[in-house]
Amino acid sequence: MEIAERRHAARQHIHTCVYYRPGMGLVRTRSQTLDLSPQGMRLRVPRPVEVGALLQLEIEVVRPRRVQFSFNGDALMIDGPPVVDEYRIQGRVQRCTEANGSWHVGITFTDVPEEHQSALTHFLSFIAQDEHLF
Repeated sequence: MEIAERRHAARQHIHTCVYYRPGMGLVRTRSQTLDLSPQGMRLRVPRPVEVGALLQLEIEVVRPRRVQFSFNGDALMIDGPPVVDEYRIQGRVQRCTEANGSWHVGITFTDVPEEHQSALTHFLSFIAQDEHLF
């Protein structure tokens, strides 16, 4: 059974670590994103997750630290050590399908703190402009 999903934003193909817990469960499972948008994500997980289940998600996003220096119209971009951001978001499982020994789970975010929503949207627009970094 699948719950209908309507996307409001394109998902970016990005592979990053996500931990998830069903409901208020204590055991968290490590997984990996296949794609991500400000409204949801698709995960690769080791075992099926029930459609409609509410998940607590911890998304780790590693992004480059860049500093740009400009002088007389010339610009120099320097990469510094990467920055790791963690987003704690609640989501609902929309679909779960088997895929070559693992499972792909489509999730719609249901509770995103405003500061996470803004930071995630900014990060995804950065990826869209510079996809080769990820």
